[in-house]
Amino acid sequence: MSVHLRPAALADLPSLVALDQAEFGGLAYPLFVFRQFWDISAPLFWVAEIPGGALVGYVLGAVAPVDRSAWCLSLAVAQTHQGQGLGKKLMHTLLTACHSFLCPAMYLSVAPDNAPAIALYERLGFVTVGENALYFGEGNARLKMRLELGE
Repeated sequence: MSVHLRPAALADLPSLVALDQAEFGGLAYPLFVFRQFWDISAPLFWVAEIPGGALVGYVLGAVAPVDRSAWCLSLAVAQTHQGQGLGKKLMHTLLTACHSFLCPAMYLSVAPDNAPAIALYERLGFVTVGENALYFGEGNARLKMRLELGE
């Protein structure tokens, strides 16, 4: 099935909330958070859409104002579309978009038990630079990963 990547639109946000809830459960972003991310980071917010308009993935980034480092805040792909290279395509789209901001590096956090995501990030060149057992509170540890982008 064909998947089209495009910038996120305001009208996409309710569908993204549902996708996020399906993939991340209690750690999903609520609508107001997606709205604020869309307001401040639209150039780094991309969705994956299939024919008929259903959204099956998204990637969301931001740039830190202090050091210009990029962050991948979230990457989600619907279970029905995992394992088909969509996560990689979304990450490449985000990385390309970050080049226009002259970001020296990109960071992200990932659950230490999310082996498929860690493998994807490592294939893209990310390396683990730290671990925080309480990153999202008790029981929600995260690895911090970094990719050098150059300028």
